[in-house]
Amino acid sequence: MAQIDLQTGKGGNMIGSKQNIIVSLVILAMFSLLLFTVFGEKGLADLSLMKKGRDDLKEKNAVLFQENLSLYRAVYRLKHDINFVEYSARQELGMIGKNEYIIKIIPKQDNPLNVTPKER
Repeated sequence: MAQIDLQTGKGGNMIGSKQNIIVSLVILAMFSLLLFTVFGEKGLADLSLMKKGRDDLKEKNAVLFQENLSLYRAVYRLKHDINFVEYSARQELGMIGKNEYIIKIIPKQDNPLNVTPKER
């Protein structure tokens, strides 16, 4: 026999009410699982951050590879190319070759504007 609520006129079905609670709990559990999948540890948000980090590392790795290649070429040339050794010594160490002279003009200390006086 079904029970009837006198105020609403609806039949009180206990089985339907239990089903509604179970369905609500299942939906809540699925929603919680979805939130955990997206925002939880090792979720989609973390995956996105890790992919960005990986891409940044790949870019830095490519830059370092190019720098290493350039340094390798410079070392090879320093070992095997005497002209490059001479060029490097001139550019980086300020050295001069045979029969070359360095002329350095030093301004007078008492003349702050570095203006030379007129000859008479």
